[in-house]
Amino acid sequence: MHGAPVEHVAVDLDCEKLRIPTERKRCDYLFFGKGRNVAWVSPIELKGGAFRGGSAAAQLQGGADIADAWIPDSLQFRFVPVLASGQGVHRARLTALRRATVTLRGQSRRPVLIRCGSRLMEALERALASG
Repeated sequence: MHGAPVEHVAVDLDCEKLRIPTERKRCDYLFFGKGRNVAWVSPIELKGGAFRGGSAAAQLQGGADIADAWIPDSLQFRFVPVLASGQGVHRARLTALRRATVTLRGQSRRPVLIRCGSRLMEALERALASG
């Protein structure tokens, strides 16, 4: 993962060994990382072409729901849902994405939009700076 903290793991949620039902909404990856005294939990959805903001947010929420079952109750973390897009985003889709929220353990966040190939850590730090 380009630009990720040194201590991290990215889980491909399409991996058959996880036995996640195929009909369950989910994002492409769950990212768990630690950097600069901050733990990160980040569902990541990859879109190569056009997408619908509400649908992408639902996939990110599905990933957050899976993360909720996996992370210990005592873990303190920053939650940042990320949508990585390979193309420019149509204004209507961007508006829908900006209206969407994804929630994990009381942390409701709007998805952070980045271009495919961008440094993940920059997106996480930008989210940290914006609150």
